[in-house]
Amino acid sequence: MKLIKEAFFSPFKPQLKNAQVFLSHSHADINKALEVKNYLENQIKRKVFIDSLFWDYKDDVLNKLAKYDDISRIEDAFTLILRESLEYMIKKCPYFVFLQSKNSVSNQGLSRNQDLLKITYSAWIYEELKIAHSISSESRLTIMMESFQVSHNISPFLEHLETITLRKLSQQINS
Repeated sequence: MKLIKEAFFSPFKPQLKNAQVFLSHSHADINKALEVKNYLENQIKRKVFIDSLFWDYKDDVLNKLAKYDDISRIEDAFTLILRESLEYMIKKCPYFVFLQSKNSVSNQGLSRNQDLLKITYSAWIYEELKIAHSISSESRLTIMMESFQVSHNISPFLEHLETITLRKLSQQINS
C-alpha cells in the first residue's frame, strides 16, 4: 500500500508540502472553491489545498487501471490512502476552511434540543469536518438513516467553526 501511496501522490508533492489552508467543499461547488482559493492565495500569499482536485485524479488513475485489470482489489486501498492523506493534510494545514453552501449542508428540522439540525449526505465532507473537529476537541459521531440514504449530523462539527468573510480570514492569517 505504501508503494501505491507514493506513486499516487508523488506528482503533487510540491503542492502538498506548501499548503497552509485546507479548503473543504461540496463537489458541486468546485467553481466557488476555486474562486476562494484564488482570492486567498492572492490576498495572503499562502497555498490553499483543495482536496477534490485529487479525487478527480484518483478516478482517472482507477479508470486507466480498469482497462487492464480488475481494480476491485485496489479500489478500497485507494480510498483508505485518500482518507489517511486527508487527515494528514488537515492536521498539517494551520487553517481549515469549510465552504458551507446548500450543496454541502442541508437543514433537517429540529434536534432533541430544538436546535436546527444540519446534515450532509457527503461522506467526504463528513469525514473532513470530523477530522478537523477531532483536532480541536473530542467529538460524538451520529449517523442517521433516512429514506435509505446515509446522512451525517454535522451540527457538532460546525459549532466550533466561526463564520467569517474572506477579507476577515485574510486579515487573521496575515496577523
